[in-house]
Amino acid sequence: MSNPSIHTEATFKQAIVEHLTSNGWHAGNPDAFDSALALEKATVVDFIQRSQPKEWKQLQTVHGIAVEDRFIQRLVKEAVVRENL
Repeated sequence: MSNPSIHTEATFKQAIVEHLTSNGWHAGNPDAFDSALALEKATVVDFIQRSQPKEWKQLQTVHGIAVEDRFIQRLVKEAVVRENL
C-alpha cells in the first residue's frame, strides 16, 4: 500500500530543494533574507568580494566601513531603474 504522507506539498517542496542542492544550487537562509530588498545581503556581498576582489578593494577605499551598505543601496537602486525601463 502506498504512503499517503508522501503526496503533500511539503514533501514535493523538499524533493525539489534536495534535487537542486545536490546539483549545485545554494539553499539560502530564510532568516537572512531581506524581503524588502528581495535578497540575502551577506550572500550578495560575499559573491562580489570573491568574484571581483580588486573592484571590492577600490570600493572599500572610497566608502570605508559603509561599503557593504552603500553597495547594496546602489545595487537595489540600479535594479529598480532597470525594472522601470
